[in-house]
Amino acid sequence: MEFVKAVKRPFLDLRKLLLGVLFSILPVVNFLSLGYIIGSAKSMTARRPKYDLPEWDNFWGLFVNGALGFVAILIYSLPLSLLSLMLAFYGSMSFGLGGLALLLGLAGVLLSYLMLGGLVNFSIKGEFKSFFELRTIAEHAFTKEYFLAWLVAMLYTVVLSVALSWIPFVGEAVASFIAGLTGLTLIAEAY
Repeated sequence: MEFVKAVKRPFLDLRKLLLGVLFSILPVVNFLSLGYIIGSAKSMTARRPKYDLPEWDNFWGLFVNGALGFVAILIYSLPLSLLSLMLAFYGSMSFGLGGLALLLGLAGVLLSYLMLGGLVNFSIKGEFKSFFELRTIAEHAFTKEYFLAWLVAMLYTVVLSVALSWIPFVGEAVASFIAGLTGLTLIAEAY
């Protein structure tokens, strides 16, 4: 896994980076950025990964893939949302609060872990159901290399988000696009 190349990847082409950041700022239009990030993961799954950024073309395809990715992320988030509601309900009754909070945290980590594999799996196969092929995703995800890629991607995302959060309006969009592109590059390499 090429950590340095993955971190440098978003900066290889300033025009492509600026387009990604610009599209990330605008609600709904930001599906283009997510679609681009997902599409860029596909070139990383080959035997010889291509670190060059893909072109910003086929905007409709990018938008559709980004929208599908967004829906898949929402579906992956449903169990976590339900556990949160249970925590809120049981928390007010002071029953099982610690155990439920621990379950919520573990579920969040596991869902994040598998969801990124689902995004890469979709980038390869291009079918909505591939987001949820849990057996295939698990075969790739439960390896030392994937775990390391996921851990580095999560830490990089947190650091970048904190570092850029002070920039009004655009800081989070910049962090989201750069961290998303870097993180999914790492995950796709390990996939």
